[in-house]
Amino acid sequence: MVFIISLFFFCLGIAAIAFLHFLAAGRRRSSLLSIDSPSTAVSYSPEEIQKSLPGANYTGGGSSEKECAVCLENFAAGDWCRSLPACRHMFHASCVDKWLVKAANCPVCRTRVRLDHGSIRSDMGDDERDLLWAIRV
Repeated sequence: MVFIISLFFFCLGIAAIAFLHFLAAGRRRSSLLSIDSPSTAVSYSPEEIQKSLPGANYTGGGSSEKECAVCLENFAAGDWCRSLPACRHMFHASCVDKWLVKAANCPVCRTRVRLDHGSIRSDMGDDERDLLWAIRV
């Protein structure tokens, strides 16, 4: 009789372990499917980007050469550049515009780019914007 009871609890334990394994596997599978797919990922149109993210000509200066993380080219004086509002990373405007059309995050740190708030004021004058970029660079 003791043998039958032991066998029963042994089988019950195996069944419980198998059930927990399948439960955990189903949870992992559903979490993988819930990750943003390209169809639900946020991106912006070129018009939204140009309207919301200010740009300025790169003036150079500083002790080291800086490069665009998208195209890996060094910035040259006069290049039209954009700085992302949240993380302040700077890129060639044409490079980051193409990037943001595909994915609304910084190419360097993956910080989400939000065009609706946190950006530099669009009513800022050219002199103020140039001064801001001179201080930034």
